[in-house]
Amino acid sequence: MINPILLIDADIVVYQSCAAVEKEIQWDEDTFTIHSTLEDAKGVFYEFFHDLKEQSGTDNVLFCFSSKGNFRKKIWDGYKANRTQRKPLAYSALVKYVEDTYPNQSMPTLEADDVLGILATGLHKENGIIWSIDKDLMQIPGKHLIDDEIVEVTKEDGDEFHLFQTLCGDSSDGYKGCPGIGPVKAKGITKWSEVVTRFEKAGLTEDDALVQARLAKILQTEDYNKKKVVQWTPK
Repeated sequence: MINPILLIDADIVVYQSCAAVEKEIQWDEDTFTIHSTLEDAKGVFYEFFHDLKEQSGTDNVLFCFSSKGNFRKKIWDGYKANRTQRKPLAYSALVKYVEDTYPNQSMPTLEADDVLGILATGLHKENGIIWSIDKDLMQIPGKHLIDDEIVEVTKEDGDEFHLFQTLCGDSSDGYKGCPGIGPVKAKGITKWSEVVTRFEKAGLTEDDALVQARLAKILQTEDYNKKKVVQWTPK
């Protein structure tokens, strides 16, 4: 690979760096507070970042952030409605520091996952390496940094994983997939017609399946045209 570039899910790196440095203080019998410092968060961030560069073998990096707004909420207003916990202290400050210091990118209405998917199948198709702990990125064909190793995901594997997510849903993102279908039953399904059959057996419709598929789909370069999302449609 010529001049590889590590495409990093910056939301995760920043979140974990800030969460790691929060400290609880007990001032007296009844009073507790939590606090952190930006310098401590930067320290964890530097270590995290250094490890990723060592594992990938490149200093050429791009941090990918989510933008404000989210196109999936227009597909279904319950998307991520279950996420009510606060961001860790210093989160916004560390985001600003990374944006001011390192190459970074976001795209209107998209999550970091989508930015990674678009870049890895478009501008950086030949030299991109994706890093994220979010399993959804296994939909994206190309090279991934997973557990200190570079792993190649094929287009066929990526397409199959998208259907797997459509059926299983994602509890962290709040969409439920197909009732009664878990990882064991979803594994090995490779055709949209099979997905629709599972939804119909559960008393739902193809339109219900399509909503889940669009929520599950991580965008690739063909799915984003002139800053507008091209909704996934079965072929």
